[in-house]
Amino acid sequence: MTTPRTSKPTVFLVAPTDSVAAARTQVADLLGSLLESECPAPHTAPDLAAMAWTLTHDDAVAVARDRLREWVAKEGAAGAAGTTGATCAWAAWTSAEMAAWNAPAGAIVTDVDSTLIEQEVIEMLAAHVGLEDQVAAVTERAMRGELDFEQSLRERVAVLKGLSADVIEDVAGKTTPTAGAEKLIAAAHQRGWKVCAVSGGFQQILDPLAERLGLDGAVANHLEISDAALTGRVTGPVIDRQAKATHRAQWSSDNNIPSLGLGDGANDIDLLTTATGGLGLQPKPALRAVASGTLSLRRLDAVAALLGWDL
Repeated sequence: MTTPRTSKPTVFLVAPTDSVAAARTQVADLLGSLLESECPAPHTAPDLAAMAWTLTHDDAVAVARDRLREWVAKEGAAGAAGTTGATCAWAAWTSAEMAAWNAPAGAIVTDVDSTLIEQEVIEMLAAHVGLEDQVAAVTERAMRGELDFEQSLRERVAVLKGLSADVIEDVAGKTTPTAGAEKLIAAAHQRGWKVCAVSGGFQQILDPLAERLGLDGAVANHLEISDAALTGRVTGPVIDRQAKATHRAQWSSDNNIPSLGLGDGANDIDLLTTATGGLGLQPKPALRAVASGTLSLRRLDAVAALLGWDL
C-alpha cells in the first residue's frame, strides 16, 4: 500500500491487525454519510494496520471528531478487554491539515511525561523520599485541569528538598521511551521534519533523554541544586500550558513550518490547539475534547500512520 497523498479532509484509523476489521466496520457505521471514499492507507508496523477514508467536506471533520471522541470515551469507560475503541488510534484532518502533513519540513512538538516516555518523572523523584503516591495524586489532578499547574508543580517539588542531586542521574537512566517513539522520530527526520520536546518536568532529566533519542530541541523546568542537594525549588520561568504553546510557536514560526502537538493532559491544551493539529495520547477528558485525534493505543509509531506517513 502507498501513503495517501490526498489533500481532501481525511479520517485515519490505526488498530492492532487482529482487531482492525472490527474497528473499521464500527468507524464506517459511526461516520456513515460523512465518508466519501476509502483511500490507500499508510504502511505501519507488522502488528498494526491502518485505514483511511476521505470525508465529503471540511465541515464534516468537526462532526467526525465529535463522534469519534464519544466512541473512544465510551469504549474506554467500559473497560472491556479487547474493545476496539479502547485499543485504537484515530485522527480526522481538514484538507489544509492533510496538505501540511505532506510538507517537506515541519515540527512535531511533544510533551514528555506519559507521552514521549512512559513515566511521570516527578513521581520517580518522589519515590526516593517515600512520597510517590501523594505526589501522583496531585499530578493526576493537575493533568485533569483541577489544579493550577504552577502551584501544583511548586508543591510537588517542595517535597524533594534535601534529596541528593545524585538521584537525577538515577532517574534519568530509568526513563523509558513510549513504544514506537524511536520509529516516529526516524520517520519525521526522514521527511525533513524536526521533533522537539517541551515539558513541565525537568531539564536535567530531559537533556540526556533528548540526546539519546536525537531530539532537535528540548525545554523543561530547572531543578535548583545547592551543596549537591535539591532545594525543593525550581528556577526560572515555569513551563506551564501557555509556555508550551509559546515554545511550539517559536520552533515552527522561526522556520515558517507546520507543527503537530502531542500530549496527554490539561497542561497540553494550548500546545495542541495552537499547532496545525494536535493528538492526545490516552488523553485526560479536558484534552480529549479539543484534540484532532486520540491514541488509546500506547504506540507513538501510530502517530506516523495518523499523519499518512510511511514507517
